[in-house]
Amino acid sequence: MRQSPSSASSSQKWSEPIIVLGKGVPAYSATYGCLVYCVAGIGENACWLRLFPLFAEKVISSIQFVEKFDVIRVVYREKRPEQIRPESRKVYPEYVEKISSVNEEAKRVEILSQHTEVGTFLHDDSWRGKKTLGMIQAVGPLFLVDHGTPKVRFRCSDVCTGHVCEVGELKRFDGVGRSIPEGTETLEHKLAIYRNKALRFVMGTDSQHPHRWLLISMHIMETS
Repeated sequence: MRQSPSSASSSQKWSEPIIVLGKGVPAYSATYGCLVYCVAGIGENACWLRLFPLFAEKVISSIQFVEKFDVIRVVYREKRPEQIRPESRKVYPEYVEKISSVNEEAKRVEILSQHTEVGTFLHDDSWRGKKTLGMIQAVGPLFLVDHGTPKVRFRCSDVCTGHVCEVGELKRFDGVGRSIPEGTETLEHKLAIYRNKALRFVMGTDSQHPHRWLLISMHIMETS
C-alpha cells in the first residue's frame, strides 16, 4: 500500500458516529495500490453521508472491515470534495474505527423505516447537487439474471413506471476490481433470499454519470 497523499496527524479529529446502511462495490485505487470502496450512512443529525475511500483489503493490521449496521467514526480529509454530490466526504482510510453495531432486528427496522423516503428524488433534478443519496421502499421488485449479471426491476412508488438496476452487492470481484463471472444457478440462489420480501433500497448516483442512480444496498424489512 502506498502512503496517503496527506496523512492525518496524531491530533486527528474524529467524526460523529455514523450508521452504515450501504456499501459500494470495490474499485482499484492507483493512489493506494489496493481495492477501496465507499459507504453510505446516516450521521448524528440524520443526514446521509457518502464516505470514501475505505480499504477493502487488510493492507495494514489496524484495518477494521465495515458491514451494514456497523456504527463507525472517521477522520475527514475533505468535507465537500464533490460539487454535484453534497453528501460526499473524503476520509483517511487508515482512520476508520468501528465503535459499535446495531444488532437488534427491531432497532434495524426502526432505523430503516425512519429513513425511507418517497422516490421522487429519483425522477426530478435532485442529482444536480441537491440530493444524491437516499432510501426507498421497493415496489414490486422482480429479480433476474441477465447475461451473468444479477439485476432487479422495481418501482419507487405506485405511479413510477419502473427502474432497472444491477445488484452490485451480490457480485464478486477480483484483486483489481473486475467482476468475476458466476453461473446463473449461483446467482439465482443469492437472489432467492430477497424474493417475496418487503425491501428497502439504498440508492446513490454514479460519480462518472451524475444523472444515473445506482442500487447500493438492499435491506429486508422483517423482524425475527
